Amino acid sequence: MVKNAEAIWLSASRKNTFSVGQGSGNCSYNKLMSDSLTEMPLLPMDTVLFPHSKLMLHITDSALVELILECRADEKMLGAVLKKSEESEERHPETHLVGTAARVVAAQELANGQVSVTIQGADRFRIRRFDESHPVLIGQVEPVHEIHPARSARATAIAAKARQFAESYIQSCFSGLDVKVSKIELPNELPALSFLIAGLLQTSARRKQHLLETTETTERLAAMIPLLEEQMHDGPAPAVARANVAELLQDISTN
Repeated sequence: MVKNAEAIWLSASRKNTFSVGQGSGNCSYNKLMSDSLTEMPLLPMDTVLFPHSKLMLHITDSALVELILECRADEKMLGAVLKKSEESEERHPETHLVGTAARVVAAQELANGQVSVTIQGADRFRIRRFDESHPVLIGQVEPVHEIHPARSARATAIAAKARQFAESYIQSCFSGLDVKVSKIELPNELPALSFLIAGLLQTSARRKQHLLETTETTERLAAMIPLLEEQMHDGPAPAVARANVAELLQDISTN
């Protein structure tokens, strides 16, 4: 069983310059899979992991715990996929076909045999075949290629508006807190920007899955603008965003 603990990643420097979703060089929008089918162990989840984003998860299933520890030790990738039914407790639940390859960036073994883990998304993939003969579900996968936007007035306007709303939403996460945000740095690369915004959205897993499966950057950004507007009009930032802010402030004070 996999429980989602946190779905938004923000990082901060000591100068109140907040860099959102940039990550390290290893987490850029790299090619991690060949165009041929690749065998990948799958991690069925109740939420969606986007490229560049991080998720903190609590793993209780013994086979998945073993998978996480193996991937951490051997620096192997696993495939994060959304289950089609949140209620499913089957060992090999039915999943959506598009997921995100992920690295295990941190894992803490617990006394009860469970594990708390942080994974970070890289490339997307599409599952072509399933293998249910192992303790964990295995997929034969191929990469999902992003269609980069052609230069046009429409694409430029959509990207600018999405960036503006994202910055405003991130600022709202800090409203009412004793901190001044002097600068917000968002990715310049539009696919990375679009996936960052998708990870910030407080919306259903089904809608997030649709955004993950969208292969045209401009269309993904355009689909998220009304969702960002809706969140801005809903008032204060949700508790999960505020919790991340509190964690950032603690990191600043202790570094």
